[in-house]
Amino acid sequence: MTIRNKLTLLFTSIIAALLLAFALVVYFSFSKNRENEYYNSLRHTAINKANLLLDAKVAPSVLQLIYRNAENSLFKEEVAIYDTSFNLLYHDAVDNLTV
Repeated sequence: MTIRNKLTLLFTSIIAALLLAFALVVYFSFSKNRENEYYNSLRHTAINKANLLLDAKVAPSVLQLIYRNAENSLFKEEVAIYDTSFNLLYHDAVDNLTV
């Protein structure tokens, strides 16, 4: 194998390793960011529903109607609100009470 071929293979392998490392860093950082964003959105949704139910005294039927008609939610998570004695105060899906 000539020196020219060895240098070509070495250069190609180094560049391929650098591109792979860069792609992995971008993928894992985006994945972690997406996970954090999902859980933050879920937490904010739960806090907003709890505030509407407990502070603003909105009827649970109105909150369930909002949940059923929300088209922008991607995964259709269900929020359940309990009191300090773990009694169920509100659940998004009335027909599905499994939490």
